[in-house]
Amino acid sequence: MIYNYYEAIEKYKNSYNLSKAIEKKEIYKIEKGLYSDDTKYRSLDVFIKKYNNPIFTMQSAFYYYGISDVIPDKYYIASSKSGSKYNISSIKQYYMDDSILNIGETSIEYLGTKISIYSKERLLIEIIRYKNMIDYDYYKEIINYYRKQIDDIDFQYILDILTYFPKKEMIHKIIQEEVL
Repeated sequence: MIYNYYEAIEKYKNSYNLSKAIEKKEIYKIEKGLYSDDTKYRSLDVFIKKYNNPIFTMQSAFYYYGISDVIPDKYYIASSKSGSKYNISSIKQYYMDDSILNIGETSIEYLGTKISIYSKERLLIEIIRYKNMIDYDYYKEIINYYRKQIDDIDFQYILDILTYFPKKEMIHKIIQEEVL
């Protein structure tokens, strides 16, 4: 399990005991403020703990759902326009108004790790919103997935949440033309 500093202190009662536990190899320091009770841990678990359970979107989400087999070159996350901006090459942030940030947020288990992620319905909206920012072949791969899975997608839910998005008419039109 991965712990942040406060969780580690809670477990070991104080920083002195935490230091002793590190010396005894009961817990391992991964980096400043992050600890693991095992020497083997996944970078995804560290990322989630370090960045406070981010919402995965776009390439990361499509990969974690198995919609695409393209392994993302970064962690693609949704962020509040007013929130933290990470100037880190391994993170691609999609900035959103707070009014739509959590719409369609759900969680799944990916390789034993619980992650926050957008629903497949929300991801269809996202791929259309950002279609000019991604590779055309990748876009077509994702749209083809939705065409094949048309019976498993809740289009009423898409219509319900679409009302909160700017350019909702354009997004709806593209869904009708390219997916339905």
